[in-house]
Amino acid sequence: MKISELLEATVESDEKEPGVPAVLYHGTFKPYIKSIKKYGLGGGNYDKNYKDSKDGVIYLTTNIHDAVSYTEASETIPNDFLGKVVVLKIQTDMLDPAKIFKDPIKVAGLGTIYEYHGVIQAEALSYESKRHH
Repeated sequence: MKISELLEATVESDEKEPGVPAVLYHGTFKPYIKSIKKYGLGGGNYDKNYKDSKDGVIYLTTNIHDAVSYTEASETIPNDFLGKVVVLKIQTDMLDPAKIFKDPIKVAGLGTIYEYHGVIQAEALSYESKRHH
């Protein structure tokens, strides 16, 4: 391979990860909504839902039910947050395509997970559903 070809192959593309749906979902908790509206998703200062979550990465699902399942199974959220799940709908055409990646981990019975490396601005979000127990 020529050096020019190698350099061309390593340049970041503006193309989205192949097959990224137009809409993805993220589950969160109602107490975080004010911060999300102000700073964007991932821009506030709050704890991750899972101990092994990567810093600076937002995990997105392909359907609402998976977003709720992952959120309800959170390892690090205070008990008073339980039953206060909010699902955010994300328009992927409003995201930086160079920051969207398929999560390599596949959980049996759940759909594809995507990682967004950065902050998702509030303008890209809408509130798809709320669940209260």
